[in-house]
Amino acid sequence: MPDTLPAQLVFKEQMRIPLVLIAPRNHIQEKLWHSLPLILPRHGLARKWINAHFRDEKIKPEIYADIAGNEAIIAMVGLGCGIGLVPKLVLMESSHHKEVIILETELELPPYKVGFCIRENKLKSRIVQAFWEMIPIVQDF
Repeated sequence: MPDTLPAQLVFKEQMRIPLVLIAPRNHIQEKLWHSLPLILPRHGLARKWINAHFRDEKIKPEIYADIAGNEAIIAMVGLGCGIGLVPKLVLMESSHHKEVIILETELELPPYKVGFCIRENKLKSRIVQAFWEMIPIVQDF
């Protein structure tokens, strides 16, 4: 879900997927993560949120690369190019997950909210409304 939803749309959240900072398995001290080169998503909510964090904290990070895909971020981190920001679910399903570790930091970014979105006027349909009511409650991943 984007930060703001257009007025004519309704959203039903199904799960939340946290963003995690990852480092190569042989990483040094976690307290120094702000000083390490970053491998970040090229665009999207995660990039927007991490940029806001750096702006608020008055941090000028060294960005090693802007990457279009989360799998590529994980692979580059595993190779030792820097630390990266990825959704935890993507990391857990990655073939490179054993090459990296999750950093425990003070960084608090919102999770991705995943769910269903529909135009509000479509909920007048009994079939759509029945489906909408069957969507499970929010689960944290």
